[in-house]
Amino acid sequence: AKPYIPHEDPPDPVAPNAGKQTEVKVDGGAGFTINQHAGKAHPGDKVREKGSGFLPFVRYDMSAVPPQIKGGDHIYLIFTYSEVALEAQGDKIVGEGTELKGSCLFRAWRKDGTNAVFQDGDSVFFEHVETGKYLELPNDTQPLCLADKNESSTGQTFGFFKQGRPMEMKHRDTVYLQSWLHHYVEYRYFEDSNLYAKRWQRREPQTLTVLKKAVLDSTTTDVARRFQFQAFDLDGNGTISKSEMDMMLTLVRGEVPSPEEVEEIMVKADPAHTGNIPFQAFASWADAGGMTEEELNHAEVLGNVAQRCNDALYEEKCLVEVLGTIDGRNVQNMCGK
Repeated sequence: AKPYIPHEDPPDPVAPNAGKQTEVKVDGGAGFTINQHAGKAHPGDKVREKGSGFLPFVRYDMSAVPPQIKGGDHIYLIFTYSEVALEAQGDKIVGEGTELKGSCLFRAWRKDGTNAVFQDGDSVFFEHVETGKYLELPNDTQPLCLADKNESSTGQTFGFFKQGRPMEMKHRDTVYLQSWLHHYVEYRYFEDSNLYAKRWQRREPQTLTVLKKAVLDSTTTDVARRFQFQAFDLDGNGTISKSEMDMMLTLVRGEVPSPEEVEEIMVKADPAHTGNIPFQAFASWADAGGMTEEELNHAEVLGNVAQRCNDALYEEKCLVEVLGTIDGRNVQNMCGK
């Protein structure tokens, strides 16, 4: 028989040592308290191993809408480098604003009448959703306009071309609209808002981005891409230069990229080879896997931290918020100095 052992209640839990409390005051009466807890390691605790490339934040896009663009899909067409959208004003098509309004919405129809995915070079009709009229370019002296549907009109048939592979068309692809005279629709041929197709060339004024409305309506990716782009755009001029790309790759990956890698990125993400990457081209490059989502999200975090630190230079409340997120020992060291 086992010897009798009196029952003993387990000891009461002991609160962790709060350590030293420090009151930090700033001008104007605001302040905060630092609780410096004493850390304690427990044998057997499972801590996930973090490699050298560990990133603190991951965003997953759970959108179920396929990015491929099919016959009948609703789309927007915007000029990549200015972000100006094709917009209807009466029977005129103009390039004036960047807001994606109802007057900017089109349906893309395949000439063969099917709803298959568009391929590079397909013949397309563009129906303006609000008016039911079709995009038309009668000749190379008149601007782009809207007209009643006329399938026998060569001016309503456009070649829908994209840059790069794969051949199928998808949301945020870089595209070009070719008229029946084999000229490309371009922005600001003259110093007005009318759009013409007078030249056979694919450069900055002719470069467009196609956006699928269903994707924009169902996902927050565009917002995330905006924040990521702002993190890369270090000087805030609205484009990403080669040196800015080099700097952010170094910060995100912890190692200096090779000149060849940076040059390859600039070639892919700057379709008109201007030396600067605009937002839409950056977003297209990112969507195509130019960097992993973890790396892009890490860049977004770096951008957020930099912005808050910049705000702290001018706003007292922001300074208090930033200091309140720093480890207590570091704050004490800063206060001591």
